[in-house]
Amino acid sequence: MEGSVMTDYVYTAESWDEFLRDLRGNRPQRAWIGKQASIDEGFSFTRSRSWEHCIELAEKGDKLVTEQVASAAVKVTFEAGPTWEYAPVGAFPCIPAYAAGVPEDMFVPLDDGAANSKPIVRIAVNVVCSAWVDPQDIINRGAAVVALIDKIQSEGQRVELIAFCHIEGRRGDRLIMSATVKRPEEPIDMDRVAFALAHPSMLRRAFFRVVEFLYPHYLGGYGRCAHYDDVLKGSDLNLRSIGTDNVTYGDRDQAIAKVQELWDEAAA
Repeated sequence: MEGSVMTDYVYTAESWDEFLRDLRGNRPQRAWIGKQASIDEGFSFTRSRSWEHCIELAEKGDKLVTEQVASAAVKVTFEAGPTWEYAPVGAFPCIPAYAAGVPEDMFVPLDDGAANSKPIVRIAVNVVCSAWVDPQDIINRGAAVVALIDKIQSEGQRVELIAFCHIEGRRGDRLIMSATVKRPEEPIDMDRVAFALAHPSMLRRAFFRVVEFLYPHYLGGYGRCAHYDDVLKGSDLNLRSIGTDNVTYGDRDQAIAKVQELWDEAAA
């Protein structure tokens, strides 16, 4: 429309606790009342039974999805480098040991300065995807990202993990939403990471709810998937939304290989 002005609608949660608080407390705008996919969609689309069940999974995890994600890390088991050893407590977890139930599932630096001398790696994952994307593809890509984090942290680098959602609204409006899943100093909470990266409810209920309280206009189909590079300049790896990156995630092993390839290209 001639004379229309594009507006950026921005939501940022600096921690997982902040994200959950906003999901519980922020109410949808008037335009969305009675049209909320966050509460109306069914299990086959979201892999959760209700909005309340989604919040429960975001807090406690989904055992089945967590197992699928953790097992991907086990499939790419590594040998610890010479500056690290295993212990019951430590700087960050060894995901294969965690998944296997081994008590010594943490890495401890033999040289206290080694880990701090390496830069923090920031990984940002666009979790938006079209309605036609199969939930299993979402799970497979999430597992592949966890496998990558597993490798990076085994080398003594700390990882910051951000889940984001970019959507094109009316007349070119941009919805720019993100939630920090893991801060660099935090250990990996597998239930949390699995939900954020691999559970269909992260987009199809949780981020849909963010759209509902952030954007004052109703969007049929919740807008168009987008990826705005100009707001992601501080990340070492930005994974595009499924369906817009010409990558197939239907097979988990192929997904792991592709995410590793994307990391190699970004790190080159």
